[in-house]
Amino acid sequence: MYYKNTENGYIVSISKGAGEIAVTEEEYNSLLSIIRSAPSAPDGFVYLLREDTLDWELAELPPEPEPTDEEPDDSEALAILLGGAQ
Repeated sequence: MYYKNTENGYIVSISKGAGEIAVTEEEYNSLLSIIRSAPSAPDGFVYLLREDTLDWELAELPPEPEPTDEEPDDSEALAILLGGAQ
């Protein structure tokens, strides 16, 4: 069995054996060909494959979260390992 997996009107993956929406082997192979020829997106963007038209749509990626400086120092890490941290 062949499947396409969708989310919010876009094909997010295709699979064999298990999946969301059953498709024929011919449709699976066609989708595989489209996915393999996906255009390269510029930094900060991604191409999404529309389920209804099978066209690639450029979408901006959400900003990455700011890194936090919440790593414990050596003594705090040791206390965590020894079970004494609160």
